[in-house]
Amino acid sequence: MTNQTNSGGLLQGKSGLIIGGTSGMGLATAQQIVNWGGRVIPASSNPEKVSAALQGLGQAETFPALTVDAKDRQSVVNCVNQAAQALGRLDFLCYYAGMLRSGPVDQLDEALLDEAFALNAKGALWAAQAAFPYMKEQGGGAIVIIGSMSSHFGWGGVPSYSITKHATLGVAINLANEWGQYGIRVVPVSPGVIVTDLNREILKKNKPRTDSFLNRTPLDRLGETHEVGSVVAFLCSDAASYMSGSPVFVDGGMSVRGANPLKFD
Repeated sequence: MTNQTNSGGLLQGKSGLIIGGTSGMGLATAQQIVNWGGRVIPASSNPEKVSAALQGLGQAETFPALTVDAKDRQSVVNCVNQAAQALGRLDFLCYYAGMLRSGPVDQLDEALLDEAFALNAKGALWAAQAAFPYMKEQGGGAIVIIGSMSSHFGWGGVPSYSITKHATLGVAINLANEWGQYGIRVVPVSPGVIVTDLNREILKKNKPRTDSFLNRTPLDRLGETHEVGSVVAFLCSDAASYMSGSPVFVDGGMSVRGANPLKFD
């Protein structure tokens, strides 16, 4: 299985920003966008990762290294404005920034919940608001907001994440409803369990939980970052011109499997 697919110039002439685009699924999306002929600025809170991502994408000499604190509204607005100025236009915006902390729901701390809301949901809203005037003036654009399987279901042990990812989905749906009249598509994407550098060792160590994920996934494997990246890159293109508002699942079928999966020898 290759890490990228080649569809020629699917994003030729398109330019945009990925907040949370320097690692994992965000970086995989940036790589696919470049592979399809687009221009992209990956931003995150870590300046070293931003520089490394630009270098890896072959754009270190072309675009500025933008850092952003996605929990801070002004920082997000500044990042979007700087990206739009550097690119000359803003055809797409992808919001990957997020945080996940574990713990029982009866012990959920208010400060942790506030932080998760700020990063997972409010940051997506502030980024979209900042992108709106550019896209409205251009006559359209695409905003892809990364949710989670936990945007739709209860997800035990990570209450701050699950609760705020429900809110992230709400942000995307409401923006899509209002901004479609301006040709702006807003698509929420819900990945399944995707192996990244951050969770690879955890998935190996906690085999019972990982096995439970596999039992709920018809494709009988965990996802890879490029499998989300290629879908999100497609959603940024004109090939997805009639897709907006409805959640897109990249989950190996997890969302449609019941509690008792059938297994045949």
